[in-house]
Amino acid sequence: MTKITSTITLLLLIAVIKGTCQVNADSLFQSSLNHARQNSYAKALADANAALRANPNRAEVMVHIANIYGWQAKFDSAGYYIKRAYATDPKNMDIYDSWLNMLLWSQSFSEIPKTCEIAQNNGYSNGENIAQKMLLAFRGTKRLHEGIAYAEKLEPELLDNPTIKALYNEMYSKTKIKQLSLFYGIDLFDSPDISSKHLTFAEYGFNINRNSLVFKLNYSSWAPSNDLQAEADFYHVFTGGKYLYLNYGYSLNQKLFPAHKAGAEFFFPIAHSLEVSLGGRYLGFKDNPVYILTGQAGISVGASWIALRPFYVKGEKGNSVSTVLTYKYYTGKPRAFWKVDISYGNSPDERYYLGTNAETLRMQGYSIKLEKNIIIGRLNEIKPSVGFGSEETISGSYRSKIMLEIQYKKRF
Repeated sequence: MTKITSTITLLLLIAVIKGTCQVNADSLFQSSLNHARQNSYAKALADANAALRANPNRAEVMVHIANIYGWQAKFDSAGYYIKRAYATDPKNMDIYDSWLNMLLWSQSFSEIPKTCEIAQNNGYSNGENIAQKMLLAFRGTKRLHEGIAYAEKLEPELLDNPTIKALYNEMYSKTKIKQLSLFYGIDLFDSPDISSKHLTFAEYGFNINRNSLVFKLNYSSWAPSNDLQAEADFYHVFTGGKYLYLNYGYSLNQKLFPAHKAGAEFFFPIAHSLEVSLGGRYLGFKDNPVYILTGQAGISVGASWIALRPFYVKGEKGNSVSTVLTYKYYTGKPRAFWKVDISYGNSPDERYYLGTNAETLRMQGYSIKLEKNIIIGRLNEIKPSVGFGSEETISGSYRSKIMLEIQYKKRF
């Protein structure tokens, strides 16, 4: 009788301890969730690890810890906890949502198809997410034709999903490796004594594997002068989302364009939604050369993209700093967007600079421009824009202008 009583007491004691541990683990897990919602990641990790110590077999806590690391772009740690959760409970469907997100955020595109297969073999039934991640993997690894073939085998209701259809159309357009673009812009000044400034260009570009080459012919007219400039852009895409930009241009008359222009810039991602770059420009004016140090920090937030680009102009007669802030909102289709540029200083106009006086780049000025990129079918785009600016001509003297532009692009 004594042995039976002792056994029952021991079982009850074990049950009470387990129940207490479970309550503590639940409480800590909920606290961790609350901290994570407030972006208090250190506190969230502390509570989640404590919950895991109280109950080491809770896969949902492991997934939560992986998410916290993923939100901080610590993908090695995130991957460790995802795989630990998978080993603990492969039938927990939350594992696969987080796992696929981590691979996407870390740009580990080549691992996504295998993970999708693992998820489906374990009963994961979110077909839309699987299809989206597969298409993103094909796009990220530049296997565009395979991605198109995959999309065309999907069920009609999946292919009608706006995100999936947009990815399919984007890859289809990218298989068209050639592009023709025509541009026309006019600046209308507030003084009748200043003639309008005209700029037009035609460009032809094509892709070869990870390389893109664009040839451009620019023509400018600003009475009484006109000028012609030949220009070439080169892009090389590295693995991991990094790419290099090179540029060279030569002016035939050297009246409205610098005699020589050159540029180089390297772009690289830091996290799943943040990209930065560093580069420079050279403008070879007749009076003195100008060197421009520039770069960009851009971040994607949902359907929005925000970027800041400073310009540091160094010349023989002094230096200056200017900047441009860009906001872009994608309207659902790839390449379809609204864009606003707000700039201070004249250096952001180095892309379309007209005039051979290098000192203009050290004058003050500001502008705001609104653009709308419209997709017509799969392979055509048209981009109208309108803007207003005020620029310094001599120290303390300003003139205002209205900027009207339109650009057409066709892929084939």
